[in-house]
Amino acid sequence: MTGPISGEYFIKYRHPWWRSLSQFQELEKKGKSISKHTNDSLKRLAGDARKISVLSGGMPDTIKNKYKRDLIDNNRAYDYLYELDVAWHFFLKGCQIIWYEDGGSPRPEFLAECDSMSFNVECKRISLDFARRIRRKDFYSLADLILPTIGDLKLMGTIDIKINERLKGSDHNLKHISEGVLDIVRSGDNQCTHEFPFGIANIDLVKANNKTVNTAKEHHNLLLNKAHNSHAIILFNSLNKQPANPIKLLLRSAQADDVLR
Repeated sequence: MTGPISGEYFIKYRHPWWRSLSQFQELEKKGKSISKHTNDSLKRLAGDARKISVLSGGMPDTIKNKYKRDLIDNNRAYDYLYELDVAWHFFLKGCQIIWYEDGGSPRPEFLAECDSMSFNVECKRISLDFARRIRRKDFYSLADLILPTIGDLKLMGTIDIKINERLKGSDHNLKHISEGVLDIVRSGDNQCTHEFPFGIANIDLVKANNKTVNTAKEHHNLLLNKAHNSHAIILFNSLNKQPANPIKLLLRSAQADDVLR
């Protein structure tokens, strides 16, 4: 398998930099021109580097160290980049940014001094995951429990799960759901709709055909065909270093997620 799913998706795809840095390093490794192969992802990475370079010049050492630590936090990177984005907004408006020392107690992030006024700015970013019935990290943890076993069984295809209410992210609950689905798969009933106490699973799996697939096309089709309120993930086995035998997992709640509207 390609590796732990939560690492591949929740970290690599949810952190704003890791995927872009991988693209940059791959271009350098192949000796390709960065400027000729620049895409939106690399432009955003360069933009973030520019903001940090300029804004850090006026930061106290405690704040510089804070951002050095927090900007590589896999769970909170977007929160701290948001702070820099807000500071950059006022900087471009001609304001002087005066950062407060990091004292550990609640305080504004910085003081913005403009021509006619000055004001404190405190930044708060709210994640949609707090209001969702299925949090991303819980979904990826469930995928870690299901998809590798499907690959080991030499199967490919789709598992679409609809749970009755909210996904409780405890280890016990995730194991209960994963084992319920895997027991059906191991029994050989791989094309069925099965009802569980926690919900319904539509299983559509076939024997792996070991054919190389286009990962970009597979991802596009997955996103195009999934329900708007579903989490979705796709994992490929590696065959002669080429992607093959895609396994898709979709998960949603039967209860509507108001936040997604």
